[in-house]
Order: sequence, then C-alpha cells, then structure tokens
Amino acid sequence: PTRRSSDLVCPVQAIVNPGFENSTDSSWHGVGNLQTTTATFHSGSKSKGLEMLPLTPFTPNPVVALYQTILVCPNSLYKAEFWVRPVILPPAANCIISLGTVDLSGPSPIYSTNLGSSPLRNTGPFSYLAFPYTPTSSSVTLSVSVSCVTARLSGIIMLYIDDFTLTLSSGVPAVTTNCVSTTATSTT
Repeated sequence: PTRRSSDLVCPVQAIVNPGFENSTDSSWHGVGNLQTTTATFHSGSKSKGLEMLPLTPFTPNPVVALYQTILVCPNSLYKAEFWVRPVILPPAANCIISLGTVDLSGPSPIYSTNLGSSPLRNTGPFSYLAFPYTPTSSSVTLSVSVSCVTARLSGIIMLYIDDFTLTLSSGVPAVTTNCVSTTATSTT
C-alpha cells in the first residue's frame, strides 16, 4: 500500500517497554506504590511491582493501577496480554485484576471501560491473562488495575506485572483508510 502523510501508523505491538526492561522509560504511569524490580520476572530481567497500601487500616475498596497511553488503529481487533504474580495477598481480600481504559481528562484517572477481569485467588508463580480489545479511537490509555471488594482489609497487597503487550490480532488493521500497519510495505 501507498503511505500518505495523513496515514496513522498502527504498531503491531502498541505497548512501549512491555517488559519494563528500560527503567528510565516514562511511558508507564500508575496509582499506588509502583516499582521496577529485578527480584522476580516472567521474562527478561525486570517486572513492575504494584503495592497496595490502604490509607488506613480496613480501607474499603482500595485500588492500585498501572497505565500507558498508546496509539492504535481504531476498529481493529487487538489482543491484550500480560503476566501477573501476586506475592502478598490476604486470604479475605477478595481482589480482582482488570484490564480497561482510563480517562485522563480530569484531575485524577477515571477507569471508564472494563475489557476483562479475573479474580486474584492465591500467591504463586506468574499467571497468564489475555483479553480481546477493539479500540474506537486512535489514542487510548490502557490500564491494568487491582481492586479489592466486599472485604475491608488491613495490611498490604503486592503483585508483579510483566510482558504486557497489546498486539494487532491479524497483523493487518481492519480499517485501511488512514490506517496502515507498521508491517505494511511502503511504495513511492
């Protein structure tokens, strides 16, 4: 296909620094205590630690989140994948991990669309999670968040995220007008 200056380049893999290997990369943001660590990882040599510290003992519904604003091709099917490893999880915490979008237009992030979620049941090795996603705009803020519901908890929750990818499912955008894949061949 011929690439025009108005074409949106759709990355086949949209997440920047998906394995958290680049410690100085500023594309990742979050809510809660976040740290890049070499203590545990799924692949490479680093992962992102998310620690939930309730503001007071028995804080209801605490949340910790990790998010990144990315460019995508609207109306194209993507697959969001990541690995998660809870290492501190109180038995009565009743926590879920969710993938969703975040609205950053206000003074604080608003988690607007839940694309999928899974209960955090136990500590142990890294577990794989994947969810389909079809964005409706070319710029989205994708988030992995953990929230604890129906139980007031004291103490902390600690988990690690690694290898967070958002991959164009077919390698070719569903919408070809003003949208080309980075795998497409340009002609002049």
